[in-house]
Amino acid sequence: MSMLEKIKKSLVVEVETTAGGKNVISLSLTNNDNGKRVTLSPGLYKCLGCPKSLQFAINEDDKELFVAEKLFDDGKTYMVSGKGKGILYNAALVELITKTMDVDFSSCTSKTFRDIEIEKIDDVNVACVKF
Repeated sequence: MSMLEKIKKSLVVEVETTAGGKNVISLSLTNNDNGKRVTLSPGLYKCLGCPKSLQFAINEDDKELFVAEKLFDDGKTYMVSGKGKGILYNAALVELITKTMDVDFSSCTSKTFRDIEIEKIDDVNVACVKF
């Protein structure tokens, strides 16, 4: 099944907002009392075109998270912060990804995922993060 077919079968990630090296391709989740955030490495952020906002989709069956500037015409977008890397401060987003992908933070506050494929779909680079 192609990445585009998987995206079309995935759920749009929409949650309400509440109050490494440059070439490394990775995505990190931080989940602690001082803050919850999604961090794209500078390399991944650059591959996605350094957008000001991102969209997410989850393929729960295959444990994949899709990230791109635009995945859906009417999907929710999440504003990116930080210089040189994409940081998204959004507790609800981190909690949804953590729960859906069964990420275990019992012995740590941050997890980094490096199993990532990049594919261009309709002139948009899409990252597929495998959990």
